[in-house]
Amino acid sequence: MKIITSLMVYDYIVNDDSFFMQTKKFVDYLKKYSEIKSEELEYIASLKLEFLGSVKNVKDPYLLLNHYMYSLINEIEPGEKGIIKGDPYEGEKKKKYNAETLIKDFQIFVYSCRSSLTLKAPMGWDIRNEEDIGELSQILKKQFSLDDLIESVSKE
Repeated sequence: MKIITSLMVYDYIVNDDSFFMQTKKFVDYLKKYSEIKSEELEYIASLKLEFLGSVKNVKDPYLLLNHYMYSLINEIEPGEKGIIKGDPYEGEKKKKYNAETLIKDFQIFVYSCRSSLTLKAPMGWDIRNEEDIGELSQILKKQFSLDDLIESVSKE
């Protein structure tokens, strides 16, 4: 959830992709998590965007999001599969977060990053180039078109 909503805000800022389009892109991936609704994704992404807008002295909010996603990926411990990380994106049975906690974690990270207290992504790092993030990498590489949007809306 942290990574997906960060990606939504990142793509909103960098690529001018609407939250609505992005939510539709992630909905199929998130169907295995029955408790997650598209409105929740949009709400959390909106709160992150609002927070970034309120933080003073942030010249490159997309860079903060990049650092945040890099930090999240690097916090994941290797799985039972050995040195290579397991798939940390396999669903859990119960929802273990809420929007307020996610936003507070993000705010803490942003303030720590501004104070140079956190690990920052190397120059040129992009989550879409990561190979060891399980099923999420397939979703990130998928191009979501207007045809896909029409199809997903007609299913509802």
